[in-house]
Amino acid sequence: MKEFRKKFDDLLEPVADAIEKHSRLLAAFSLLLVLLSAIGIAAQKLFWYDEIVTLFTSRLSSVGDVWRFFADGLDTSGPAAALMARAGGHLPLAPEIAVRLPFIAAFLCMCTGIYIFLRRRYPAGYALAGLLFSMTLPGLFFYMTEARAYAMMLAGVSLAMVFWQSAAEGRARVLVIPALFLALAFAIASHFFAIFLFVPFALAQLTLDRTRKRIDWAVWLALVLFPVGFLPFLQGTERASSFYRAGFHAKASLTAMRIPYREIYNSGGWIVVSILCLLAVWLLVSESQGEANFEKQKSEKTGLDKTGLSQAEWILAGVLALYPVYVVVASLAIGIFRQQYAVCFYVGFIVISVAGFAEVARRRAAAGVLALLAVLAVFAVIHTGQMVSGLKALVHPSRVHADAVATVMAHTWVQGVSAQELPVAVDPNTYMEFAFYGTPEIQKRMFEVIDEAEFSDPKYRFAVSDEQNFKYFSRKLPLHVMEIQDFLAANPHFLAVTQFEKHEWLPDYLMRHQAQGELSVKILSYSEDGYLLEVEKK
Repeated sequence: MKEFRKKFDDLLEPVADAIEKHSRLLAAFSLLLVLLSAIGIAAQKLFWYDEIVTLFTSRLSSVGDVWRFFADGLDTSGPAAALMARAGGHLPLAPEIAVRLPFIAAFLCMCTGIYIFLRRRYPAGYALAGLLFSMTLPGLFFYMTEARAYAMMLAGVSLAMVFWQSAAEGRARVLVIPALFLALAFAIASHFFAIFLFVPFALAQLTLDRTRKRIDWAVWLALVLFPVGFLPFLQGTERASSFYRAGFHAKASLTAMRIPYREIYNSGGWIVVSILCLLAVWLLVSESQGEANFEKQKSEKTGLDKTGLSQAEWILAGVLALYPVYVVVASLAIGIFRQQYAVCFYVGFIVISVAGFAEVARRRAAAGVLALLAVLAVFAVIHTGQMVSGLKALVHPSRVHADAVATVMAHTWVQGVSAQELPVAVDPNTYMEFAFYGTPEIQKRMFEVIDEAEFSDPKYRFAVSDEQNFKYFSRKLPLHVMEIQDFLAANPHFLAVTQFEKHEWLPDYLMRHQAQGELSVKILSYSEDGYLLEVEKK
């Protein structure tokens, strides 16, 4: 076994040397592959409810109008995503790609940050494996092509780790400490839950200060002050909370802390972790006696270990990987939590996974090649088709949006709606989809019907969240929203479309009025696309 291991190391060492020599070029090439895959995914992915809200708000008349929309509390998210989408919308590309491109760029920044953080401590193979690891975790790279704030949070935390590491090493501190503040401020400006990033950075800095027996006041100032990045959005968030809090469906509970980790397993992200674990076991079993001499090079200026993560860096990555745990506990006081609020944990998880494998492998460059090959294999399986789609989208950009429109208009019930001239009441998801992709003829007849009587009833908590959205969105966005009583008075005969599950096929407001004998409901068609109903007031 040892002899085989030695031959194996001898085989991989020239490859490792080549990777070391061309590490920057390989990192750039890896980022290009990620970009191609992202474009392919974006080109095939329809905008959905949350993204279309981002898109519509980004298209308000001016940046000032976008800002006022959120300052008035009309949505719970801040304006950062809408402003990013507004910038992307000016690009000469299909909207499915153009609007998402700033968020793809943010994801690339996250990948770059992970690469740099690891590259400073390990051979290039490990750092490149860390860069591409994110693309083997569907629960993470989902946010790469989402026109929402989460990729921006990821970029902020990843770059902040690099700047913190640079400050600890004494690299251009006059620049990197303000950059640390700006990166964390950018993260919290993207989403309020980035406030909890203070925990891993503060614990890491405490560890570093204790090791050096002195306090780094400049870094602490950056860490303490970064929440001011949220101050411009505070008033709007408070107003939104007063509007939405009672009806918000995603309530916090202790069981929610397992959801982000379960997502790694359920989405297939465990494959790379399992491969790395198996390789680590093999490396331990086949440990050769003639080990290389791994010197721990010390920096006279900082005392930080140049080979392998320092204790403070392990704490930073490890506590970040535990992000959902303390975020969920804190969320019990806030009252709301969704798994994407803790998405930053993925950055810590990737660093811990790759660095842990590197330590088991004694930081051998040859083992780094193994890690990179394992990640590349999974990446190729998942993303080869997406990269091909990305190339096609760049070659034929006009087909992207046309194909998306054709997909939406192919819904079975559309033909039934088009054959009549009656107004159409639709569920929230369908409304948003057709408000963007539908024909003008359907859009002008389409209504979102809300029932304010449900707003105070916890039985309708999930539906109320969407209905409240429409109520407040319609103050600034071109949406057709009517209260049920007003709608029935103006439209005694109408069509209704719902994409609810089969056992919930009739919207609550229709069920109640039907039960009271006020409405007759006839099913005109049903398919996987949803129900088409004909409704008439008796």
